[in-house]
Amino acid sequence: MKIALALFVLMTVALSTAHWECGPSICNKGWTCFIDGPNHLCNEHCDDRISLSQTVINKWNDAKTGQPMVQVDVVIKNVGLRTVRNVIIDGDDYSIFGTQIWNVNRLPTGDLVLPSYQESLVPGQVHKFGYIARGDHPVILYVKNVIIIWNK
Repeated sequence: MKIALALFVLMTVALSTAHWECGPSICNKGWTCFIDGPNHLCNEHCDDRISLSQTVINKWNDAKTGQPMVQVDVVIKNVGLRTVRNVIIDGDDYSIFGTQIWNVNRLPTGDLVLPSYQESLVPGQVHKFGYIARGDHPVILYVKNVIIIWNK
């Protein structure tokens, strides 16, 4: 009985703190790290701060391999009330991108970041980028990290 109680307590503590610390390598996949001044928080949804939408522009089959290909435009928009920076985007399978991605930088980790000329987004501002991927649908992308700027 004592062992079961001890395991229950350990599991409760582990689950309650699993998402509390924040940083790009700590939040679970699909969650967003919000850094708001001294506060750090992993959150499953960021739709009230940043929206990310994808539109398929073109589909075709590769002439040499017959493999389906898709061209996608991506729009990131600050839908919050404060300026954000350090927007990092992650996805399910970057290997399908190859080198055909533009208007965004890819880090050695595979994460995508806004280019240096677009380090922050003020409320209402958008940034657009695009890619061509193998397959017949867009890559699943999500916002991995956002820093919220105070007093701007």
